[in-house]
Amino acid sequence: MKRITAAFLFACSPILSAGAPGDTEGSSMTGDAGFEASLETYLARFDERKIRIREQLHAPATTEAIAAFEADVGQELPGDVKALYLVANGQISPFHDAVPREDGSRRFGYPVELGEDDYVGNFFGTYEFLSLAEARQEWSFISENWNSEAMSLDHDFMTEIREGDPIQPYSYRPEWIPLAKDGGGNSLSIDLAPAEGGTVGQIIAIGPDESEYRLIAPSLTALLHSVGERGIGPDEGDEQRYFFNIRN
Repeated sequence: MKRITAAFLFACSPILSAGAPGDTEGSSMTGDAGFEASLETYLARFDERKIRIREQLHAPATTEAIAAFEADVGQELPGDVKALYLVANGQISPFHDAVPREDGSRRFGYPVELGEDDYVGNFFGTYEFLSLAEARQEWSFISENWNSEAMSLDHDFMTEIREGDPIQPYSYRPEWIPLAKDGGGNSLSIDLAPAEGGTVGQIIAIGPDESEYRLIAPSLTALLHSVGERGIGPDEGDEQRYFFNIRN
């Protein structure tokens, strides 16, 4: 299989121009070149660990699909998030089709054929990169289940924000758009309504298992750049699934 690079994907996809609406203010990594370089460095870190994430990525989304998603959620995505979806519309789960065993139980297969030292994983560490359809479904589910007055009041009372992080003190906001999700219903979300001192498009960790909601990075590009610079952490997965902590 041909090795997929960010440059190849960008050459095949319409990419947003620098300074497009939704780019985060104050970030030095908001233009196409910054995003593309950060993405390729980030993907190279998976290559170093022999994690076959490139082959787990879905085909790019179309500009029409992105526009339809934005219309559905009533929000405009930041430029770098759009650029990522123009590269890949989510990923294939590392927990692929269940395979039956002789004893009647089932095990999960792998989404790609692996060599002895190869791995599959999640694009965002322990969080699975959602397609636009999956993100829309997740956003709708949270909106429907957390928008009742009783649920909102109860959960907002219990929600904790990590000290100093510019996140509004709510358990849910419709301006929080899920980008990736773990197995416990927690997500990395794009925060389009940050508290004072934050940036539109910052990446936050939220969900029912989070003792504190926290800021992960001031933008998607900044997140890719940071992990690309420091490298992927130790394996926290099982068998030939490689998971790592992307949070700070």
